[in-house]
Amino acid sequence: MAPFISAKRCKIISEKIKPLGDRVKRIHTDGFIISDKNTEQLIERYVGEKSDLKIAKSGIVTIKNVMNLKWIDFEEIVSLSLKSEKSPIYFISLPNKIFDRIFQHYRKDRYKKMYPLLFVNKQWYYIARRLVWQRISLTAISGVKFTNALSRNMKPAICAQVLGLKFIGEINIEPDVYISEVCKACPNLQWLGFENSGSRILNNKNLEVLLAESSNLKRLTIRGSRRISPKTFLKIPGLAPSLKIIEIRECLRIREDILIDFQNLYPKIKLIFESDEE
Repeated sequence: MAPFISAKRCKIISEKIKPLGDRVKRIHTDGFIISDKNTEQLIERYVGEKSDLKIAKSGIVTIKNVMNLKWIDFEEIVSLSLKSEKSPIYFISLPNKIFDRIFQHYRKDRYKKMYPLLFVNKQWYYIARRLVWQRISLTAISGVKFTNALSRNMKPAICAQVLGLKFIGEINIEPDVYISEVCKACPNLQWLGFENSGSRILNNKNLEVLLAESSNLKRLTIRGSRRISPKTFLKIPGLAPSLKIIEIRECLRIREDILIDFQNLYPKIKLIFESDEE
């Protein structure tokens, strides 16, 4: 229930159900229950062809408390409902677009983890999974596991959803695993970062090869590298034509005169470097 604590997220839900008024009997994490004598007309009005809401379940339900609901399948009570004064109750699932906005807002808080959202239900799982995979930070332990999973013989389909990769610190990857292969397995990669990653992960040869494999790369961040040479640095735009932003900090061999030459050669690329903070 954590995503619903925020006022912004509650506002999104309340706006969606506001037209239904007091017909809303209960709100779930992934939908809500409505009841009305003219429920069929109500559904047709608010859940038509243009609506992104869908009916997940219909029938008569007994709500004893927050955690205790008892549904009677609608098909089993069609003939009885005609004689009953009780109105059929419909459970309407919230559309994925709303959950996507909620989770995006939730992810902005760096102290909150996305992983618990994967275990709520199937709908939350598929939405949260995409967001979890969009930006991945790899450290010493997670980096080894992730790179091993992306060996040459295994390319999970979910990698197509990876938009950002960040390598933090020294990662002792297997000798037969190459960073360029990892980037190649993520065809939609748009942001790539290296922070004090060491020469095993980032060196001149690795950088040139992985940039050639990252055709959709928009941003490159390099921090704390002692191996990247001025020659390789000046080659970067030619290796990654889609690149828009380069951030380079604390790189021993990249002096200020090299940065000035880079800006003169590639004025359309935004260059962020250490002296910006001085």
